[in-house]
Amino acid sequence: MRLTYSIKPVLRSDKIKEDGQTPIYLSVRVGPTATRIPTGKSILAKDWNKAEACPKNNSKLNQLLATYLRKKMSDWETFMQSEENLGKTVSLTKATAFFNENAKLTFFMFWEQQQNL
Repeated sequence: MRLTYSIKPVLRSDKIKEDGQTPIYLSVRVGPTATRIPTGKSILAKDWNKAEACPKNNSKLNQLLATYLRKKMSDWETFMQSEENLGKTVSLTKATAFFNENAKLTFFMFWEQQQNL
């Protein structure tokens, strides 16, 4: 059975910063389970297009932010498709580990990589 997965940017209106900006998170779902991952980026709520879940194109900064978010999501989707095509089990843990840039290579991860060469 094939698991479905998706990703989309969301605003965390419950975590508004002192300067009035709202943090942008990535909502990641694998099967029935979902989580939110911080992007480290934020935006004013008035500059967010709720219908399309992306920044409005009203400034160069917002256009760059939209490009950044699209790239992150595209890279994640490519990673998930490659994992699925290789026949690996796709889990929420593996999906969120993609965003952990500070993750250390464990022995298990090294062994799994060597098996796939």
